[in-house]
Amino acid sequence: MHNTDIKWISLKSAFVCALMIPVLLIPYLYKGGAAMLPMHLVIMVSSYIALAQTWNILSGLAGMFSLGHATFYGLGGYAMAIGMMKFNVHPFVGFVAGIALSAAFGLLLGAISSKLTGFYFTMSTIALLQVLHTVAIQWAPMTNSINGVKIIRPIVPRVVFFYTAIAMAAAVSLFFVYLRRSRMGSMFVAIRENVHLARSLGVNIVRYKTTASVIAASIAAVVGAFITYYVQVVDPTYMSALVSQRLIMVTIIGGVGHAWGPVLGSVLILLEEFIRGSFGARYAPLATALFGLILIVCMLWKPDGIVSIRLRRSFDMARAALTPQKSAPEGK
Repeated sequence: MHNTDIKWISLKSAFVCALMIPVLLIPYLYKGGAAMLPMHLVIMVSSYIALAQTWNILSGLAGMFSLGHATFYGLGGYAMAIGMMKFNVHPFVGFVAGIALSAAFGLLLGAISSKLTGFYFTMSTIALLQVLHTVAIQWAPMTNSINGVKIIRPIVPRVVFFYTAIAMAAAVSLFFVYLRRSRMGSMFVAIRENVHLARSLGVNIVRYKTTASVIAASIAAVVGAFITYYVQVVDPTYMSALVSQRLIMVTIIGGVGHAWGPVLGSVLILLEEFIRGSFGARYAPLATALFGLILIVCMLWKPDGIVSIRLRRSFDMARAALTPQKSAPEGK
């Protein structure tokens, strides 16, 4: 590896570490109950980063624009809660059941993508979300309708959820980077850019789209189960269009198709959770309105997202500073 590339990688690593160190030290920087709100904010933001990365895999890489991604998030949560409270199974069993159930619906979504594309595929994801949202409301004996399923679990220190959420966000983000650089990720991008060309070159479109759906659905179920176990309740709002809209706005504002996109865009979730935690849930819609305003500004100013104007430009300038400059030959 070239010496400049090593310096470039070291610079990025140092930048990430510098940002993460204060976050990781939050439980030790605050005393007593003062750390509860900051830790809750980090848990929610980290969870949304992981969840948005799954949408980024499906839509940012494979080009399967979904408006119903909250389907898989809700399935993971409901499987965890119903398994624990209705069937008295171990949380891990409910966790695995949620992944399996979401993977099955991911297969269904892949089958739909083989028949429908573009606008029609997007509408089918909305239809799937609405069907399962209705089931969650109407199947009261199992889901307790709008009241949701409340779970009873042992007392777990919030600091455990804190570090688990950060690890989950980091793991899913690193997996996105790995997937993007792999052969499979290249096939996803090829299908996204020109499906007809990819098909003419022998790429199995249905197989790769189905794989993207299953991967995104399975990881989204993991996030849904984690949040359910953390907040101890799951209700039909987990499968609402609002959750899907948040994921899309977070990723688009941050930068679709970039690993940093959901990370940067999830700052908006921090804003919403801060307003909710500090001023009460009735002020949360204010954050949603701000989301929409920021999205409009971003689309007009920088459609590629925050990552294209701040992070990338700063790193490029730093990389240029580290690159040795060739001196002109003497006498010329």
